[in-house]
Amino acid sequence: NVMHINEEIWPHKVFQLDLLPACIIIAGGKRKQLINEQVLPSVLREQFYKVVVVGEHEPGRGYTYAHVPGLTNTTNDALVKRDVGTMVAEECSVFVYLSDDHRLIKGFGEGLREWERHSDKWDVLVPARFSEHPEQGRVRIPNGEEGGYCAGHSGVFKRHVVFQRPWTTYPHHRNWDLLGTRELVSSGRKLLYVDNLAVLDLEPHAEPWRPWQYPTTPTTL
Repeated sequence: NVMHINEEIWPHKVFQLDLLPACIIIAGGKRKQLINEQVLPSVLREQFYKVVVVGEHEPGRGYTYAHVPGLTNTTNDALVKRDVGTMVAEECSVFVYLSDDHRLIKGFGEGLREWERHSDKWDVLVPARFSEHPEQGRVRIPNGEEGGYCAGHSGVFKRHVVFQRPWTTYPHHRNWDLLGTRELVSSGRKLLYVDNLAVLDLEPHAEPWRPWQYPTTPTTL
């Protein structure tokens, strides 16, 4: 079987019925311990309606697991995994996508409930992103702000956005997040960068705070 489902649902639901949020963790297959020890605990404590781990991991309590092995072994695999995770949580109204090298910072669920009260102001929310710098402590790092997009590390998307534009219809390019978000914005979707939703990069050895030059024009496919 390529699909392994654990139907144990996290028991405490604190969201209103009109906001059924799912958190979809994209598992690349190389961070099993990191997911189990840091990523999943940070997600489960925020009391999502549904939690999905999609990719290469293992079944477990409190989440649904969908096994999707690597297809191209490139960043484009994340598009397929996002679509599968969305289908597994199809009854949900909001989808939080999270890379397996990031965890949610405490209070994410509360912040999401706050944005529920301002639902008319957004289609996509881009969380603040942080890392633990060896000398400066916790520092803020980019999540697409400087390039006007939502980076693939984490993002919050309303149901109508992902159902009208499935992830595998995005450009199959290593910068799919940048190119795809710009297409969404140009089509009229409302993108907001927010401070009350935050994630932490769990691999500071990669020095994610280093400057990166954002393309100012779409990259050639």
